Amino acid sequence: MTSDSSAKADDPERLVAERFRDEMGALRVRAESLAIADHESESSGSLEPLFAHTDVVLREASDRFLAILEHYEAVESRRRSSIPSVEVDMLMTSIDDALDQDEGTARILTIAFLGRLGVRERLSGVRSVDPTDRWESVDILGSALREVAKAATALDVAIAECAGLDVDRGRYVHELDRAIDTRRAYVKFRGDVLASEEPTTNTVVARLRAAAAAIAKLVGRPVYAHLRTRDRHQLRTFQGRLAEFLASLGPGAFGGDIPESRARDGLRLFRDLANMTELMMQVNNRAELRANDAMLAERVLEDLADLDGLALDAALVSLEPIVGRSDELDRIVLRRKSFDDHELRSILQTVVGQVDHDGSARRSLRTPGVGSGVRPR
Repeated sequence: MTSDSSAKADDPERLVAERFRDEMGALRVRAESLAIADHESESSGSLEPLFAHTDVVLREASDRFLAILEHYEAVESRRRSSIPSVEVDMLMTSIDDALDQDEGTARILTIAFLGRLGVRERLSGVRSVDPTDRWESVDILGSALREVAKAATALDVAIAECAGLDVDRGRYVHELDRAIDTRRAYVKFRGDVLASEEPTTNTVVARLRAAAAAIAKLVGRPVYAHLRTRDRHQLRTFQGRLAEFLASLGPGAFGGDIPESRARDGLRLFRDLANMTELMMQVNNRAELRANDAMLAERVLEDLADLDGLALDAALVSLEPIVGRSDELDRIVLRRKSFDDHELRSILQTVVGQVDHDGSARRSLRTPGVGSGVRPR
């Protein structure tokens, strides 16, 4: 070992950073170790283990975040009034902003402050949850654990980069990327359910079986834990309705040979499910998706005049994060439907007009202002 590397290894701040990183890694693992989806069904039993686990994680997170705050405040001699004041419902995006825009110990302080603020609010909220309301419990406790995992992962990155340590940024997922993944999952699910044509009395059983498989596939994907709680509730409800309906048909229904009255019941069930897939696309109302879609569409519009055929293909690839915003654009981006420059330009102008007609989407993504927030104790 060279004298330079030996000095680095013995650097007290580096050793503290490594200890904090170990603690954040362990905290993230604990926050993510309990699968929320396993507690969504009444058959999964008592929610007491989920409440106990969440309480332990939140209390540990509160202590760990406070220790980081106090250490780096001493290093920075930073005024508390310079830490941003932020609403708890903006916590996740505020952590994104801090990780992207701040640097050094300032970034660590901001993220630790935000994490502890969220933990203190969540501890209070968890105590008021009615444990007999399964979905409210799953919603609030699951959100609390996700926030702890996010803050711990962000602190791991910030501390490592401040101390000059190696770090894998791939574990940290921005809320915009999460929203894009969620919308992409919804688009895939809607496509699997709706297919290319309406079911008939002869095909409805097969289509309902395919829909049940599509729900099971979505529930099994990593993104499922990050879907809106009301969407997960609807998915589980339809999963039960489909299972009950298909089981009631008996073994002879595999070929679609069922009484016409039951086929009509199946068609009604399918229409209900189809309506639910459309309601799920309200994910498009998320502010970060609105801003992203408008800016990306405008960027491609600006470039269209100079694009040749090869560059146009590259432009379509760059539009993939917008998939789900417009059915017309999806047909071009996903299926490479034939189109001309004028058609693509018209679709993109419509997208911009729909999501950013008053600029509100962009304003919603501004960095939280610096306020006189009081550090939570």
